[in-house]
Amino acid sequence: MQAYDRRLPDWFSLIRNRQLTLPRFQRFVAWGHGEVADLLTTVLRGLPAGASLILQVGDREKFSSRTMVDAPSSGNRVTEQLLDGQQRLTALWRCLHNKYPDRSYLINFADSNDTPPQKVPEVFGQARWHKKGTLYPIWVEDPAACWKRGYIPVHLLSPEEDGKVSKKWARAAEPNDLAKSDALEELIDDLRTKVREFNLPYLALAATTTKEVALDVFIKMNTSSVRLSTYDIVVALVEEETGASLHDYVDRVDQAVPRAKAYFDLPALVLDVVALLQDRVPSQAGYKGIDFGIMLAQWDQVLAGVQGLVELLEEEAIFDEQRLP
Repeated sequence: MQAYDRRLPDWFSLIRNRQLTLPRFQRFVAWGHGEVADLLTTVLRGLPAGASLILQVGDREKFSSRTMVDAPSSGNRVTEQLLDGQQRLTALWRCLHNKYPDRSYLINFADSNDTPPQKVPEVFGQARWHKKGTLYPIWVEDPAACWKRGYIPVHLLSPEEDGKVSKKWARAAEPNDLAKSDALEELIDDLRTKVREFNLPYLALAATTTKEVALDVFIKMNTSSVRLSTYDIVVALVEEETGASLHDYVDRVDQAVPRAKAYFDLPALVLDVVALLQDRVPSQAGYKGIDFGIMLAQWDQVLAGVQGLVELLEEEAIFDEQRLP
């Protein structure tokens, strides 16, 4: 395994061309808005944000893959699969392309702990909501109102931005003072340079790495602040042993029994039912002994069990988790 440097624009190029994908067994986005804002603050202050882990792809992908959230679904031949770093890269891609539907990320400037204090960039996520066809709060979309509060939208710093959008924003933010507008434009350009030059290093597993070794490294080296859950690990093991996606099977349960989510965390419930069907204790220790081949063969029974459980609870007038005895 070797370590390499890679700047953010190069990561984005791979994502945009769909040369970088996620193995299907990868969990979905798990970061909250606070973690996203903290990562952007780290980038703008030029601090390290950890390393990612990729599996190089040879003639064919070892694992079935999917694209990252809000990334193009078609493009060139896949050359890399991302084993660790999904949360960071997804956050950076979505923030810098303004892809979050319920949040706008904004930059302001806080006093540092230096003596004397200096102004340093800080990012926060502003909640957004629609009301009667209008996106609130309205001031976020108004450059003058936004800058009056001391904020700059993060998406102006996209490394693909050629400066025209940020120049227009700066002119609108300071419409009556050309000198202030130029200074603001220069400030945005300096911040964009920090994003463009940001290095997110990665470790690379060679294309000759076996599936078993790649999965073992994925489980042991996952470095996200949101650790892998037991379910995440089981998903990876199911993929390894059967070639099937447990996510797809759980989705089938969700589609057939949508009310189940009102009572339980659906993935955890499914693992409990599977364990009981195989005479195992529904616990982390019990999950480790599950025969995944038998699990998939018994999936109709899993589905029937969840269906029966929900029907029983509704017959007893228990309609959600809060009413469970």
